[in-house]
Amino acid sequence: MLYSFAVGDRELSGKPEDVDTDQEILNDQKVGLEFFFRNRFIEKACDFILGRKSPLYNPQVEKRSEMGTSYSSPNFGAIIKIVTRMVTDEELVHKYPLTDLEKKMFLHNELLKVMLGSS
Repeated sequence: MLYSFAVGDRELSGKPEDVDTDQEILNDQKVGLEFFFRNRFIEKACDFILGRKSPLYNPQVEKRSEMGTSYSSPNFGAIIKIVTRMVTDEELVHKYPLTDLEKKMFLHNELLKVMLGSS
């Protein structure tokens, strides 16, 4: 659901694709991504995926459950796709530069392992 919102899924909008120009499709896709940039989605998504390994985690203040088991890992594929789409959109990254914390979290070794595992 988040991914469909982020990229402006045409099937869910009810608009037929053949009546829009390529520019209109790109503009539709940017609406969700821009919303996520304004609301610091990269920071929130990386924090969620990293869980207890997140730099934002403070064990004295909050309790976080471990996701997955030794037999199965949680599927973060859709979240990884959104974050990847966001950081590769040069126009939006220029408009909403990544903070140092977002860069640190996105390049965190544990997050990179999850990203490689979800491909």
